[in-house]
Amino acid sequence: MTTQKQIRQNFWLEFPQFKKGYKKNNNGNYVPKTQNDYKTDIRCHFCDYLENLRCNGVISENLANRATL
Repeated sequence: MTTQKQIRQNFWLEFPQFKKGYKKNNNGNYVPKTQNDYKTDIRCHFCDYLENLRCNGVISENLANRATL
């Protein structure tokens, strides 16, 4: 994996129980959640997932440091 988008896509595939949610914005439209909109346990799982990818050489340390949910 070489992009944050790939990391996020694989995270959602591996953890379907945390399915990517949507929220309503001020205009009443549904938009994807951002990093801090997710519950703490989902964000912690994502951090553990990143660390696992980094330790196994799947992603670089630089990419692991930049990636967000």
